[in-house]
Amino acid sequence: MGNVLNSFGSSVSQAVRGRKRKRGADESADEAGDGSDLLDQSLQTPKRKKLVSTAKYIYQALFKEERNSDVTVHALGKQWHLHKVYLSQSPYFASMFNGSWREADEDYVHIEIIDPKITIESLYSVFGSLYMDEVVLDPKEIISTLATATLFQLDSLIDRCAEVMVETTTTEVSKDFEVPRRFHKVLKARLAR
Repeated sequence: MGNVLNSFGSSVSQAVRGRKRKRGADESADEAGDGSDLLDQSLQTPKRKKLVSTAKYIYQALFKEERNSDVTVHALGKQWHLHKVYLSQSPYFASMFNGSWREADEDYVHIEIIDPKITIESLYSVFGSLYMDEVVLDPKEIISTLATATLFQLDSLIDRCAEVMVETTTTEVSKDFEVPRRFHKVLKARLAR
């Protein structure tokens, strides 16, 4: 039996001769002197780089490029090719698409805008906000954005408009803001929170 183990041991040592032993994880690269283990570890570690955030991609592809839209919204002489699932974040559209309204089964919606404060730019901004996780509000256009957000019952956007108005309004500038009476109650309630 001893002869068998000796011959097995010598066969193993002959097979392993000439090969370097692998360095353990706790052995430093300084011992090797050439840093090849650091390179090996670096090559084995997956590298992740975020190219485009999901929110930016959604905004670009679905809103700006109007890809795969399932509804056309017509307002103020302009058409937007949008998506019911995103529009349904608004109680106005959620009711329209999920209720027993004619628009629930149609792919075209015409919105009659009677408020002169609502502009094409504010519609674009508010529709775009439904596709992004953040919204940029221009203080000069805040009244139009507030009017549009109120039409579509977007409470979080109404709140943000109120915050921007408070942040950017001084006693001198407040004379320039013409806040319609119907928004006065909304703003007062929002600011009282």
